[in-house]
Amino acid sequence: MGARAADSTSLIVAALRSEVAPLIKHPSFTHRDAGEAGVARFVRGEIDRQPIVVAWTGDGARCAGDGLRALLAAMPVRRLLVVGVAGGLSPGLEPGAVVAVSRVVDAAGEAPPPETSAIPGADDPDASAGLSAVSATGTLYSHARIAVTREEKAALWDEIGRPSVAAVDLETATFGRVAHEHGVPYTVLRAVSDTAGETLPVDFNRMLDEQGRVRQGRVAWWAVCHPWAIPRLANLGRRVNACASQLAVAGLPWARMEAA
Repeated sequence: MGARAADSTSLIVAALRSEVAPLIKHPSFTHRDAGEAGVARFVRGEIDRQPIVVAWTGDGARCAGDGLRALLAAMPVRRLLVVGVAGGLSPGLEPGAVVAVSRVVDAAGEAPPPETSAIPGADDPDASAGLSAVSATGTLYSHARIAVTREEKAALWDEIGRPSVAAVDLETATFGRVAHEHGVPYTVLRAVSDTAGETLPVDFNRMLDEQGRVRQGRVAWWAVCHPWAIPRLANLGRRVNACASQLAVAGLPWARMEAA
């Protein structure tokens, strides 16, 4: 291990604490302390004696960029794993499927490519299909808004050339560009919370604050006013929690790997 690796840490980052909560609670994760860096919050510890920081920035590209820059300024980071939920763009991606991302795009074009070599089987489509945690390798589109309707998802899939495996999120392209600016290699795992053929039960874009974060109070009030949608919202919440659990399992091999 080089001097830089010996003096630095691996960083796992998500937009929301709920996306990394199962990892923080995992028996393999030994807590040391907690802290904050700008808008980001983090927990520092170890996994199998490998130093690890698990952080969350707040949802949306703006918080993702501000949060990751603050984290990288606050601590020496040797490598980064981006995790979180995503919407399916390609047909066939079922809820809970974990995608090891090999290509990231947004409205500005191609983001710096993430590494896949740290995820067992991710560089071999035939092997990754047989893994219990990672379902497939594919493309991620970081959209400026939450993709709510199946028609919007279909249009985004067309826009990026209809790759066989594709999903959509808000933050990954920003995370990737900030990591690249700081010379930190990054890997991406995203778990599918809603499929390409589904329309979300509510337009979450109408409930964002000025930072681009979903205001949970607005969602709760909307649900009170639209009780017929509560079962669908509850089902989506259960899926998100299941995705977070899948991401914890999928991310452990990365966290346990000793950086060169």
